[in-house]
Amino acid sequence: MRTPANVAFVVKFRRMHGSGGPGVYSEVAYSLLHFYPNALELAASEDTGTILGALSGAAFKAPGGDVYIDTETNHFSIRPLIGKANGPGNVTLSGSHRP
Repeated sequence: MRTPANVAFVVKFRRMHGSGGPGVYSEVAYSLLHFYPNALELAASEDTGTILGALSGAAFKAPGGDVYIDTETNHFSIRPLIGKANGPGNVTLSGSHRP
């Protein structure tokens, strides 16, 4: 996806890890690593229950778009993108990928 945030993420990723580019879980790991310190700051406590409460419903502006923690399940939610592989390392997104 060619959003300014995603392009910046890929550039930083390649600078740190080489020219290969991010894998499928790179953005997820990056986003999840931001959720915890944000929740810790919001909770102002190291109590796990308080932190869990701060995480529930939390959102983060990830490189590929907003991601959040579902309030009912406490599961990480990311908008799936469906694409068609059209060559080595090339994918064309199908349909609209915007909410």
